[in-house]
Amino acid sequence: MKKFIIPLMSVIIVNTIVCASSSNPEAETAAVAVAKDWLTLVDSERYGESWDEAAQYFKTAVPR
Repeated sequence: MKKFIIPLMSVIIVNTIVCASSSNPEAETAAVAVAKDWLTLVDSERYGESWDEAAQYFKTAVPR
């Protein structure tokens, strides 16, 4: 499961950053901060908390 979650979230994070950066630098800064916080949870193996903090799109695709 871990091998699936990290690549999926990486794609979502990059997509969010690219979309945000094209029109709103403040949104890009916020997206990067949230992504770093989420990755810290994953790196700390706090998978339940990382799922709780994930976007609804992620929660729909990946069971807790």
